[in-house]
Amino acid sequence: MEISVNTGMDYIQFSFYNLPDHQVKVYQYINSKKTVKTYEYKYDKWEIIE
Repeated sequence: MEISVNTGMDYIQFSFYNLPDHQVKVYQYINSKKTVKTYEYKYDKWEIIE
């Protein structure tokens, strides 16, 4: 019984950069796809602002 045909491994990398005013910019790379999000800490929780 074959469970998965994907024998390759995914490449995952995260980079975090602190910004002023309780903000963090996060770069996420999954394989060759790049995603950038900026989070801000407001009212006791993290919110995506960009």
